[in-house]
Amino acid sequence: MNQKLLALYGLKWNPFSPEVPTEAIYVPPRVENFCWRIEHAQIKEGGFAMIHGDPGTGKSVALRLLASARFDSQPLLCIVLAGDARLSEKLRREELIPLGSRIRTRLATEHASRDELLACLDHLTAGAGNAALMTPSLKATLCDHAAGNYRILTTLAAELLAAAAQRESPQLDEKLYLEVFAPPERPASRRPAAGR
Repeated sequence: MNQKLLALYGLKWNPFSPEVPTEAIYVPPRVENFCWRIEHAQIKEGGFAMIHGDPGTGKSVALRLLASARFDSQPLLCIVLAGDARLSEKLRREELIPLGSRIRTRLATEHASRDELLACLDHLTAGAGNAALMTPSLKATLCDHAAGNYRILTTLAAELLAAAAQRESPQLDEKLYLEVFAPPERPASRRPAAGR
C-alpha cells in the first residue's frame, strides 16, 4: 500500500497485510503461553516442540514470534515442527512414536472465538495508528463472517481497506462491506407465456 493511501487513514502500515512488523502482530493468549514455555523451559534443555492446527489459525504467527525472539541472547536450541492436524496423526504411527514421544511442548491452534477475532482487529488497527479505522458494527460483521480464521479476517479487511482507499472513504463501515461483498444481481429471467 503506497504512502498516499496510508496517509489517507493515518496508518503507519497496512494492518491487514501478512507483512506487518513483528511488534504489531496480534498474539492470542495461547500463543503467548506457548512462547513463554519455549523461552523458560525448552531452550534450556533443548528438544522438540510442535505447533499444529487448521490453516489460518496462527501457526505461522507463532513461528514468526519464535524466529524473532531474543531469548536473553541465547540461541533457540529446539526444533519446532508445524503442520495441520495430520501432523499429530502421523506422529502416532508406530514408526514415528520415538519422535512423537520426544515432543515436550505443544501448541494446538484452534479456530478463534468472536472475541479473539475482535481483539485481533482492535490490536491491528490501533497498532497501525488508527483505532477508529472501522466502525464497531463493521468489526462485528467481519468477525461473524471470518469463520474463526485469522487469515480470512485479515483478507476481508484488506479488501475493504483497498476499496475504501480507492473511493477515498473516511472510514470503513458496513455499507462498504455490503457494496464490496454483496452477491452480484442476476438479471430477471423471462418466463414463457402460459399455454405455450
